[in-house]
Amino acid sequence: MNHPVSVRLVDGQHECTPTRSDVKPGDTMFWDGSEPMLIFFPHGSPFVEGAGPFTNKQQLTVGKKPPLHGGEVFVPAIALSGTVRPTRGDIKVT
Repeated sequence: MNHPVSVRLVDGQHECTPTRSDVKPGDTMFWDGSEPMLIFFPHGSPFVEGAGPFTNKQQLTVGKKPPLHGGEVFVPAIALSGTVRPTRGDIKVT
């Protein structure tokens, strides 16, 4: 299953829509917004491609290694227009 996520700046935060993406191994994701951005995962990543940085619309695949456990939650750090701000949104492995 493909999980697109849109990102926009709202009240000083990067807000993801949807704010929670439930994923399983083999699913794909990408982030998109009206401005150039970099997405990375400083506290671990569920993606085969690693922890980033990733760019707008770069397709990522949820992997099986390191071993993922159901319920694990990953929060991206997003640099939108060159500034990293708090992110409202996460990925939950189901």
